[in-house]
Amino acid sequence: FPTRRSSDLFNQILIQKSSFVFHAYFDRDMDSFVKLLDPDFVWIGSYEFQYARGIDHFLEITKEEQ
Repeated sequence: FPTRRSSDLFNQILIQKSSFVFHAYFDRDMDSFVKLLDPDFVWIGSYEFQYARGIDHFLEITKEEQ
């Protein structure tokens, strides 16, 4: 069973990694961002054309934003 200390550490690591992902995306650091993605990554953006399956397709639909 996890201890409170290990749970707190896990939560802290999760928050740090989540922050890194968000900052990499919003800073348009796509190299760092895509290294963190699963090959089966799915992106659902604000507009209909912003649906992508896979990293290559995601990079294709966001290349003008980079």
